[in-house]
Amino acid sequence: MDRNSLHRLVLGTVTAGTLMMGVAGQAHADAYAYSLLDISNFTLFNVSQGRQVDTTDFTSFNTTTTLAAEASSNFMGSASSPATQFGLGIAADIPQACVGACPADNTFAQGGLGQFSRGDATASGAAVTVNNGPASSVTATTVAETRVIQGGPAPVGNNASAIGRVDPVITTFTFTVADASAVRIDFTATLEMLVSLDANALSPFSNATANSTFTITIDDDQGNQVFSWEPNGAATNTETGVSGEVDPFDLNTQRSNSIPGATFFAPGAAGLTQSGAFSVTTPVLAAGTQYSARLTHRTQTEVARVPEPATLALFGVALLGLGVLLYRRREESDGSAA
Repeated sequence: MDRNSLHRLVLGTVTAGTLMMGVAGQAHADAYAYSLLDISNFTLFNVSQGRQVDTTDFTSFNTTTTLAAEASSNFMGSASSPATQFGLGIAADIPQACVGACPADNTFAQGGLGQFSRGDATASGAAVTVNNGPASSVTATTVAETRVIQGGPAPVGNNASAIGRVDPVITTFTFTVADASAVRIDFTATLEMLVSLDANALSPFSNATANSTFTITIDDDQGNQVFSWEPNGAATNTETGVSGEVDPFDLNTQRSNSIPGATFFAPGAAGLTQSGAFSVTTPVLAAGTQYSARLTHRTQTEVARVPEPATLALFGVALLGLGVLLYRRREESDGSAA
């Protein structure tokens, strides 16, 4: 290749790279994930007595609910709401863990248009009646939401990533029943899940992920697990001591997306939301035996994006310059040898 041809090649490639950077610099490719799990009308039903479980059904009873949330990003920093415990019937609410331009605290719908990551949770009510008082139920809601904008600020030359999560809402019951009985667990669940990548996202490096978790276990005072349930929309999951199961969809699920321009919703749903009534019955719990029940409820989101397309274009131009430099050195070396 003569020098004039080389000059035209370099000029054309640099011009194309400059145009590429200009176009890429105007693109705003979002990576977005949202996960909400709302549990409502959660009650415990005494099967042998044909009524809601009451505190008088126990010779000993204690319950606590623990809430915590975290948000973090490699360019927005991190925040957390430390684990906080609440007792029976006490409304549980923690400050939202937030980095970036989050929506207001206790906003459980999708919110915010800027870059942010957040986790938030509330719980209220009681799953049992107190001293044969009025019927009651529990409502618990967790949300995680994360958005990273490809045109937004981020570490130059680095991937941008962010995570929002509720570190599981954990409700524990420690109890001893006065009379043997099975317990039926009833509740309504609403799952909202969405993962989306803008059409300008770089594949397969950009991604968005959302997940949810909901499990219930009961152990006896010898450490034996007498009941274990992970609602997954099917009767084929690993279960212990489960009967009378009504399990319309999966509460232990994940959605991931690495396809530019694609949006995926909650698995099995036609759109963002699916909801339904759940029910399950435990084995007969023996009188005089102390049991420990544990309910775990969690949501999490995570997104990542690669450097700006403009950054990649600039990198390509730099490689071209290196190639030209090596070419010229080789040509000069060949001329000297001649």
